Amino acid sequence: GTSQGNPVETLATLTRGKLTRIGVFFPPGPATLVHVVCRHNLHQLVPSNYDGTLNYDDITIYTELEYEMVDPPYSVRMIGWSPTAIYQHTITFSFDLKPVTGDTWDDFNRLLFALNTERERR
Repeated sequence: GTSQGNPVETLATLTRGKLTRIGVFFPPGPATLVHVVCRHNLHQLVPSNYDGTLNYDDITIYTELEYEMVDPPYSVRMIGWSPTAIYQHTITFSFDLKPVTGDTWDDFNRLLFALNTERERR
């Protein structure tokens, strides 16, 4: 019973890099009643049309893209709502990143290690 006007929002903290793929796993059960989108700042990444949503059942949807996140914040907002659903459902997201042009894998791995170290301190 979550409305589109008051959705559930979760932040995925990533790092500087090129976002190459976003996966969205819908478990069995939502019956296409759960709607989700992914955004970086005001730019909607998934689905790419701003008025669109993903709403499926028992499937993983992969979106291939080449989206460079070179300026902070390096985070993606996952937004979901289900105005007519009566059961709870967990939608799972995955993000594939690689270094942006000019960065090395060593630099990228250091950024990831620093991000994981910061999370452990919390």
